Amino acid sequence: MRRVVLCVVATTMMVCVASASAAAPANDNFADAEALAGPAGTLSGTTIDATSEPEEPCDFDVWGCGASVWYTWQTAATTTTQVSFDTCVNSYDTTLQVFTGNSLATLQIVTEDDGGCFRGSRVDFAAAPGTTYSIRVGGYGTSAGTFGLQHPSGNTPPPPTIDTLIGSVEALGLPSKLEGGLLKKLNVAQTKLEIGKVVAACKRLAAFIDQVERQRGKKIMDADANALIDEARAVRESVGC
Repeated sequence: MRRVVLCVVATTMMVCVASASAAAPANDNFADAEALAGPAGTLSGTTIDATSEPEEPCDFDVWGCGASVWYTWQTAATTTTQVSFDTCVNSYDTTLQVFTGNSLATLQIVTEDDGGCFRGSRVDFAAAPGTTYSIRVGGYGTSAGTFGLQHPSGNTPPPPTIDTLIGSVEALGLPSKLEGGLLKKLNVAQTKLEIGKVVAACKRLAAFIDQVERQRGKKIMDADANALIDEARAVRESVGC
C-alpha cells in the first residue's frame, strides 16, 4: 500500500501528515499476476492506485514506468496459433505489452502497442503451446484508469514443480555460492519426494524460502525474491506440505 502525504499550511508553517491511500490492485506486482483461463472473453481491470516495481520494463522505454497490472496466459491450442489481446474498452490511454520469462529480470518482449484502437491498445502474436505469456497493462505516461482486457481462450497453467523452481533460480544469474546453496536445497527436496519422504521435502522447501527471504534486498532483488517465494509456496502446496 502506498502512502499519500497531505500538507496543510498553518499560520507560520506547513504541516505534513502521512495518510494511507487505497490498496493497489491484487495483480499490481508481476509475482501476483492474474491467470487468464477458460473461454475467450473480456475481463474488467484497473490500474488506479497501481504502482511499478524495480526492474519493471517501462512502456516502450520512452514514456516511463507508470501504474501497471499483470496477467498470465497460456494458449489452449495444441499448435502455434495467431491470437490477439486488446484494451479497446477503457477510461484512459492504455498501453499493452506481452512478454515471456519467469521473473522481471528475465522478461523478453514478444509484442507491444499503444493506440491500436484510439486510446486503447491491441496486440497480435503467434502463441506457442505450453508457453506462459505475461501481459502488462499500463498507461501512457502517468495515466491510469479502468479497462476491459479482451483475451482468447486459455489453459490453466500447470502448478509449478521443483524442476521449474530450479529453472527460475538458474535464470536469475545469482552469485554462484548463493545459487549453489539454493539449488542444493531444491535437489535434496526432489530426492526426498522421489522416495516418498514428503515431510522431509517440505522442510527443505521451507529452508529454501527462508534463505531467499534472508537475501531479499541484498543479493536478490525484492521482485525476484517475491517470485521465488510465491513459486516455492505453490510447490509446497502441490506436494501436500
